[in-house]
Amino acid sequence: MRSIQAAESQYYAQFHRYGDFLEIKAAYVNAESGTQAFFRSHNVKLMASASGYRLTAEPQTYQQGYPCCIGCPYHRSFYSDESGILRANRHCQPADARSPQVR
Repeated sequence: MRSIQAAESQYYAQFHRYGDFLEIKAAYVNAESGTQAFFRSHNVKLMASASGYRLTAEPQTYQQGYPCCIGCPYHRSFYSDESGILRANRHCQPADARSPQVR
């Protein structure tokens, strides 16, 4: 996630707008399209515009044959935007702008 944030910042500094996955070319990200990618064990979505972006990462529903379980602390969802603050939520709940900040 931090590599995507850094790539967005660098892209914005160069082009004065935010880019999609195919434009920013973030390290370690396997982009399926401009808005969807796979990063480690998460499905990542990126919605970019000239003035901002919204980045979400959710764990795959089934990892190693086990579904994401309510109460499982190991499955975290992530959220970030142009503020550069990385946020996360546990227990298989999607993260958003109100989720706790990752330190």
